[in-house]
Amino acid sequence: MTVVVYKNGIMAADSLVVDETTALYHALKIFRLDDGGLIATAGNGKECVAFRDFFLYNKEPIEDFEYKDFAGLWVRPDGSIYFCESHRHIDPVMDEYIAIGSGRGVAYGALEMGASAEEAIRIACKYNVCCGEPITVLRLNDGKS
Repeated sequence: MTVVVYKNGIMAADSLVVDETTALYHALKIFRLDDGGLIATAGNGKECVAFRDFFLYNKEPIEDFEYKDFAGLWVRPDGSIYFCESHRHIDPVMDEYIAIGSGRGVAYGALEMGASAEEAIRIACKYNVCCGEPITVLRLNDGKS
């Protein structure tokens, strides 16, 4: 399970990977693209890897996934936000911020109260047992001209 938030040029995510009953390990869930944009994954591991590899390496998935338990984010270098139900089903987001993953409800509450992306993740990690620190934070366009 996961929580990812994008707000004001900052993408933040927890790192805990769990199955139904067990905390398994920690992993990166947000990634920087070569053009300075950002992507994030939440959900089933195979679908997350396929989505990540499509954006990072331009690699089509080997398997034909249904993407049942998956959500992704893509933030372009210009700051436009897209919610992704797969690497081919991409919807533009008109809101100032977005949260995905099992901790999104807690994160949205924190965001509505004025929390930053990182603060919203920290709060979700505190109150959602399927989310956990450490937190990863990426700034849009860091290191890009």
